[in-house]
Amino acid sequence: MPRPAPAAQRALQVIDLLVAHPGQRFTLSEVVRRTGMSLGSAHAVLHTLEAAGHVRRHPETKTYALGPALVA
Repeated sequence: MPRPAPAAQRALQVIDLLVAHPGQRFTLSEVVRRTGMSLGSAHAVLHTLEAAGHVRRHPETKTYALGPALVA
């Protein structure tokens, strides 16, 4: 049986949160609270997902939502 990949599990937690609330935007603190991740882990995961286009960060409100790679 393969070992779990914690980084992949954390990324899926964020994606699952955003997919469950497609019209909603979340702050970093809200993502941390809803997923139970540490602040550092959530920030790193969101940055990676944003770079890949899976998450979009609003430049003014600094909130996160589904990105173009996942909306389709």
